Amino acid sequence: MHARRYFMRCVAVLISTFLIGVASRVHANFILKRNHRVLSGGTKINQVTRTGMTPSLCAAFCGISCHTFHSSHTTGVCSTFSDRFYIYDQGLMVTSDPQWVIGYKSPLMDDWALAFRAQTGIRASVYNLWNKESWTHDTGISSTFPKACLDFVNYEPCDRHFRSWILSKWENIKEVRLSLFKSNSEVVYVVFNGTGSTKLSWFTPARIIASPWSPKILEETLTAPSVKGICNPAICRRFFLYGPLETCQSEWFYMMTLDNSYDYCIRNRHWSIAGNLKKSYPMFFYSKTSGKASLARNNVYPYAESADVLAVWVKFA
Repeated sequence: MHARRYFMRCVAVLISTFLIGVASRVHANFILKRNHRVLSGGTKINQVTRTGMTPSLCAAFCGISCHTFHSSHTTGVCSTFSDRFYIYDQGLMVTSDPQWVIGYKSPLMDDWALAFRAQTGIRASVYNLWNKESWTHDTGISSTFPKACLDFVNYEPCDRHFRSWILSKWENIKEVRLSLFKSNSEVVYVVFNGTGSTKLSWFTPARIIASPWSPKILEETLTAPSVKGICNPAICRRFFLYGPLETCQSEWFYMMTLDNSYDYCIRNRHWSIAGNLKKSYPMFFYSKTSGKASLARNNVYPYAESADVLAVWVKFA
């Protein structure tokens, strides 16, 4: 009998140790809203009660079908819900309560957490918001934040960019994925090695793990390949995978973002196919082939394609 009790205690310790280990890994995928709990509504998946319940431990019970949880250290209760906290038409009613914490997953693409989302044509700089350390949209998303600005389908009503807290606390990033969307579909993506990077240094050809342009892009001499790119009175081009700056007609690139209302090559009608930048910036362009693209009317490179949405995702270590 004593041996059985000892065995069960050992099993309990092992399970607790395992859950704590899991919790330490999954907690980073959740955003916490402290001093709040779910009052009503939503679809509850499970409820457990454990002494010493913490948000990290509760997060470990939040499986693949779970998107939101709340937990209380005082009562030891952890409840998990299938509803997405940041989508407001799913029925979760929330109330203030100092004994509880709500945790919810960032908008996810599989196990990728959304760090940034930019919308074309809204006349707001992508890079300025990217670098705005004090600004985040997901530390308690306002009910007035447009749902379309978190979506990757039916996003036409979106009128602003989205910046996650992840950019202000860039830690334990294993991989970074930059995606472009057009007509409700992902049309191109590039995966970078994020280990040991900052929110700016990850974007470099040397860190590319996968792209539709590999291995050619790794062999090219690119001009200032970076998130910051080049921005001066003549041009403002970000997320910049670009060849030599020569003449507008001869220049080529793999990807770039036109981030303000003026670009020399458009102003002087060398890139007329780009459209009206003054009314429609930012603009996202990419090569739809395995090689280079251009906005110039020449026979050397295929025309670049435009995209509707730029998104940056991260995968935590």
